[in-house]
Order: sequence, then structure tokens, then C-alpha cells
Amino acid sequence: MIQTIHTNKNKLVISHEGSQIRKYFTSPEEFSRELQIYKQNPSFAPRLVGYNEKDLILILQYLEAETILQIEPDFGKIAQLFYKLHSFKKQTICLCDVNPKNILFDIPSRRYYLIDFSDWQFQPKEYDLVRFLLFWASIFPYDKFQEKATMFFDSYN
Repeated sequence: MIQTIHTNKNKLVISHEGSQIRKYFTSPEEFSRELQIYKQNPSFAPRLVGYNEKDLILILQYLEAETILQIEPDFGKIAQLFYKLHSFKKQTICLCDVNPKNILFDIPSRRYYLIDFSDWQFQPKEYDLVRFLLFWASIFPYDKFQEKATMFFDSYN
């Protein structure tokens, strides 16, 4: 089965049989930025299977995953993902696009992954952390948000 998803910036072609996701870029700069991260095989991202620089295509590991909007996310484990990203290089790399759709939970492995690194920047870690938590502050009632934010910071620190 093959599924195609069009986003604002690119196209994803998901092949369940081949266990691959092909991400087609329209911007060479975004392709290059994302490739920079995936080439280093970070533990917080799906594995890079291959790429085609000429056609601006990344081939990534297929995950049987849901976005964190589709599940009750574990804020402690998500905080650990951000910590790994922010500790990845000597300078702090921030995802910048902390849309909850860019944080996946892989069902078989029970692991969380970050995706979509085309907007990453060197920024203070608070750049990601505040934006991530602000989204959830707008959704959760105060008591639930306070509990989740405390869990997030306890795990991150």
C-alpha cells in the first residue's frame, strides 16, 4: 500500500511494503538542512535510508506511528527527546517547528521521535521548550497543564 500526503512545503510518499517514507522537497535549502541532521543518524529521529540530492528526496525509515495529538503523550519521554536534540552538538540545535505533528510515537517500539528538521536553528533551548509548552497550555486545563509541565521539566533537567 502506498499513501501520499501533501504538506505546505513538501510531499510525503509512504510505502508500507518497503518500510520507507520518501520526502520530496521543493526547496534545496530545506532539503539540505534536514539532510544535515538525518546524515548524523541521531537517536531522536527516524533512520535515514537514503537520499537523492539532485531530485531533493530523503528516504526515511517507516514508522508505524501516530502524532502526539492522537495519543495521551508521555511528557517525560518527550522532554528526553528535546534534551537529546539540544545536546546533540556543541551549540544547541532547536527544532523550531515544534508542531505536535512533528513528534511521533512509534507503536511497536513504544518510542518517540522528532521529525521535520528543515527549519532547525542554533538557538537557546528555551526557544523550543517554551513554544512546545505554550501549545499545551492552550489545550489543557490549568491543573493538568501544571502537572504535565512539571513532569516535562523534571525529566528534561
